Amino acid sequence: MAFKLKPILSKKTKILDKAEEMKDKGEAILNTELNDKTVKGLKNTYSLKGMLIGVFVCFILLLLWNGALTLKPKTQIGYVIEVNPLTGEQKKIENAVKEMSEFTTSEYLMLNTIKTYITSLRTVANDDGVNRENMKRVYAFSTGNATNFIHNFYEENNPLKISNEQNEKVDVVIYNCMPINSANGLKFQVDWNEIRRSENGKFKSEQNYRADIDCKQYKATKQTSEVNPLGFYITNIYISEIKNGFIINSNQK
Repeated sequence: MAFKLKPILSKKTKILDKAEEMKDKGEAILNTELNDKTVKGLKNTYSLKGMLIGVFVCFILLLLWNGALTLKPKTQIGYVIEVNPLTGEQKKIENAVKEMSEFTTSEYLMLNTIKTYITSLRTVANDDGVNRENMKRVYAFSTGNATNFIHNFYEENNPLKISNEQNEKVDVVIYNCMPINSANGLKFQVDWNEIRRSENGKFKSEQNYRADIDCKQYKATKQTSEVNPLGFYITNIYISEIKNGFIINSNQK
């Protein structure tokens, strides 16, 4: 009986082995089909995302074309407050502010010159060398009444004394600078924030200021070409202290 069972068991083993082999092939085929479906699903997903991005880009381009959306920077204020330097009288001037698209090349260049001018004038650094360079730069871009103003300003606000005797530093942050429509040449209005700190950087005070500036361009000479090659000069400067949006101290020093 045992002799007859041996070939039967051997045959059963072969059948089981064959079944196991078929099972492995079946799993491989199933995995291949699942992978194919996954790839197709991913392709469809990426294709849908690409279509959505394309539609969004076309929509933005359409808005730009029709003018509903513009990337051209514009000034945010439609008027300025002009202060009479002699009487201190304040006057609101409507439609005085230009749009960026209306700027001339000279106004663009002068804009950067004025930002540097105000920063150099009002900054107090811990470094005497930096303070001297700032003062030199301010004088190089001043003429006429502006030079007189600078003389008086530095008599009361000498950055070397503020730094060395009062042990303070002043940081300047300009947040607005714009040309003003005027029949009397180039005019600019500048708004900035001053933060006063101790020598070790501890906060002491903060104040906002505004400057109304008249400018003029002269032909550069041999003497001025190195420090002011474009010949841009500040001819008048009028500084006001701003508190809660109001001018409280005109032509302050």
